Amino acid sequence: TQQLLLEGLRHTDELRQLLDSVCASEDALQAAPQLPAQEPPRTEIERLVLVALEIPRTPTDLLDDLTFADLDILKTVELLLAKGLLRRVLDRLGS
Repeated sequence: TQQLLLEGLRHTDELRQLLDSVCASEDALQAAPQLPAQEPPRTEIERLVLVALEIPRTPTDLLDDLTFADLDILKTVELLLAKGLLRRVLDRLGS
């Protein structure tokens, strides 16, 4: 039981760190208006993240809207940002 609790805490910590590194909570993510001439999305999750981010969404909204595991979504977002397929939209909420 203690092993499961520790694993859960590690998972939560990794999720929080990844969320912070991807985008500030008040900012949004959006698919790049013109996709670079790189390889197209390979996986279903990459494709669905790009479709969902055709309009700007906060990372939290994205996690709520997709049915994949939060950690998988955030790792995909991180990968797509690195490839230039996503961009950050600062202060979408106007705060």
